[in-house]
Amino acid sequence: MEADKVVFAEDTVTIHRSLGSPVTVNKEKLYNVESVTLLPGDTFDFNELPVYQQNALLNDKIEGLRLLTEEEVKAKLEERDRALGIADAVKVEM
Repeated sequence: MEADKVVFAEDTVTIHRSLGSPVTVNKEKLYNVESVTLLPGDTFDFNELPVYQQNALLNDKIEGLRLLTEEEVKAKLEERDRALGIADAVKVEM
């Protein structure tokens, strides 16, 4: 299901990018990650998230992020651009 979807940021959100497989130390999984800040409208490859963030996203536990298809992302960005264009036109006329 997620293979054809991307992570879409609706708000500014900091996530983790997995830099390799987790290792187990004292029965605890440790993840090698780096932080990435996404701005509204940014997308990110779902498979680059560490497992714990994939699960959180699938369970709607990360506010400001959604899983969308490329077509859904394109529609959202076009909608945003139209809204910004209308706002700019209103500012110019005022």
